[in-house]
Parts: sequence; structure tokens; C-alpha cells
Amino acid sequence: MTLVEVLAIQDPKRRAAALYFSHEFRPDDPLAVKLAKSVAVPEAGVWGTNVQARLAEMYKAKPRRRRAKTASSEAPSNIFLMLLELEDELAGGDSQHQISEP
Repeated sequence: MTLVEVLAIQDPKRRAAALYFSHEFRPDDPLAVKLAKSVAVPEAGVWGTNVQARLAEMYKAKPRRRRAKTASSEAPSNIFLMLLELEDELAGGDSQHQISEP
């Protein structure tokens, strides 16, 4: 499909799908960029997201980084130990808790 034919499509989902598979979809074409922005709406669903990802890939943009799902090695292994240590600090260090780490 040409970009002009894609422009004639009114439904955001269908427009996004047609744009995604269009061979004329290039980041240097202002009409293609305008169409990509027009499908960057929730109504376009997954196809709108796919168009945005493809456009970013064409621009060679860095992907968004996700936060690590694992805990940092500096983090305490047990939140209860951390809370006891915090309680000790707030009490002035004279707490009666016996903490023994393995």
C-alpha cells in the first residue's frame, strides 16, 4: 500500500497495521512520520505500538531500559534484619536484639 492509501483509512487499528506493513514507511518521509504519530493513540492498540517501535528502530533509537527485576547485591538479604538495624540506630545503638547473620 502507498502512504496515500494508508492515509485514507479511518480506523486507527487498520491504519496502523497497513502502515506497519507498508514498504514506503521510512523515517525520512514526512507523511510517514505524520501517519506514525496519528496511530500513537490507545485506540490503535498493539499495531500502533508496533509502528512506534519500528519507527524507533529505523531511527536507531536506544530502547527504553527496564528496571532490574533482581535485587541489588548491596541490598540486605532479609528485610527484617534491615528493620532491626534501623530500630537499633533509632534507639541509639543500645537495642537488645541479637542479630547473627549466616
